[in-house]
Amino acid sequence: MNRILFEEQSDTYILDPRDPRFEHVRGVLRMREGDSFDVGAINGPVGKAHIENLSDHVMEVSVEWGEVPPIPPPVYLLVGMCRPATARKILTTAPTLGVRGIVFAGTGRSDPAYAKSSLWTSDEWRKRLIEGMEQAFDTFLPEVHVCDDLVSAMDYVREKNSLSLMLDVYEGTRPLSELEMESSSSVCLAIGPERGWDSNDRRLLRNEGFQLVSLNDRVLRVETAVTVGLTLVLAGMGIY
Repeated sequence: MNRILFEEQSDTYILDPRDPRFEHVRGVLRMREGDSFDVGAINGPVGKAHIENLSDHVMEVSVEWGEVPPIPPPVYLLVGMCRPATARKILTTAPTLGVRGIVFAGTGRSDPAYAKSSLWTSDEWRKRLIEGMEQAFDTFLPEVHVCDDLVSAMDYVREKNSLSLMLDVYEGTRPLSELEMESSSSVCLAIGPERGWDSNDRRLLRNEGFQLVSLNDRVLRVETAVTVGLTLVLAGMGIY
């Protein structure tokens, strides 16, 4: 946790030992009374928290609030529904790079059981996002949508982007690194599940205006493709 986040903005907070933020501040950061650490309110400002009282049973902090950080560039991820372990990595990593939203959608080669994981049926997915935000010193919470299939995912994606790109190691003929992008353009990057896209997925996304691009000839893990693909998109937009 580089910046500890709170759900709501307040001038004071009280934490107890059951809160993982309590142990992080006291045990990991080794803070004591009078020390300060970075905080933020989700989708709100950043600030400095000052420890007013600290014991084995309670931590009381006061906060001096500052500005709201700029929101990430208009970049969206469309990910074929993948194994929960993979999705967890993506949910944590994508916010550190900077995205506005992520859509996980069932594809022709996705296992339907993945969408029934406790990752999606509880609030674990949100906790993973917040981990990434805290790592990146950010407060912006990306939108996340889980869709049964690509058809329903298009209802969300279609409204968000002006440039639609689809990573495909088999049929993507143009390198993603060679594309020119406008810094003001919104971009959707689609990445398939562990077993890749099938012919129906490609047909549907092509019909929706997605361009098939590639990273290289190597077959990457989904979470690796997300990291590399997002980095190249953001670099192409002049962010990195």
